[in-house]
Amino acid sequence: MTKMILLGNLISAFSSLFLMLSTVTNDRRAAYRYQALESATLVISSVFFGAWVRLISQAFGAARNLLVMNDKFTVPLMVAFTALSTGLGLWMNNEGWVGLIVIVATIQLTLCNYYCKSVRAMKIGFAVNLLLWSVYSFLISDVAYGIANGVIFFVSLASLAQYEHRQKARA
Repeated sequence: MTKMILLGNLISAFSSLFLMLSTVTNDRRAAYRYQALESATLVISSVFFGAWVRLISQAFGAARNLLVMNDKFTVPLMVAFTALSTGLGLWMNNEGWVGLIVIVATIQLTLCNYYCKSVRAMKIGFAVNLLLWSVYSFLISDVAYGIANGVIFFVSLASLAQYEHRQKARA
């Protein structure tokens, strides 16, 4: 493992803490705040991996999550973010088909950020996104983030089950 990949893995591991916090909270605003912090940290780690498509995706992701957190993510912004992150992602993609996973994950989460208004829908959207990012991370040697996403995927499923149980108990 080169120094660059090692540093990238350390930074990605740190960003995983924000990701985990976003999946276990039941506060929508807090979840998106943690997601914004995670995305901003991944922008930095992307430089160490030379993962320019991820850098673009996460830069847009940080901004998007702040807008969602503040209830300012509108249809025109959703369309603009999707178009810009897809276009720039395709242009900056130096990873071939592997980089396309990032674009799919970005589109999926952007649509989820707009359409998933309930905590349940948000948790399901995050879980799907975790799987996509886990696969991508392993493929670019970001082992720390890949493992973290896999573990957090299961934590998010447990959090979803717990949330569902509480909702049923209230009914």
